[in-house]
Amino acid sequence: MKTNVQESSLVAYYEDLVAEGKLQRQQAQVLRIMVDLGGGWMSRRQISEASKRVTGKNMENGTVSARINALEAAGLVEVDSKLTDCPSSGNGVHKVRLTAAAVEKVA
Repeated sequence: MKTNVQESSLVAYYEDLVAEGKLQRQQAQVLRIMVDLGGGWMSRRQISEASKRVTGKNMENGTVSARINALEAAGLVEVDSKLTDCPSSGNGVHKVRLTAAAVEKVA
């Protein structure tokens, strides 16, 4: 999903949510990684693999999955109901992406 919102605006918004106590630090990091990856459909493994480059710290697959579950409950991430092949592992996975609401809040 490509948007007209600049990446820095999204990152600043997510950091504000952390400061307000509405979002955990690792949840904001996952969102930041997703923005860096373009916001479209991606696997949890892709997020995990990009974590070192984007945040400077490795985030394990299990950590990413737990944060995705919380972000989905908060309405910031949606999970695809159908299985598609993960570009990294080749396994069938339910990909995730930023919701329109997650992007619109800073548009």
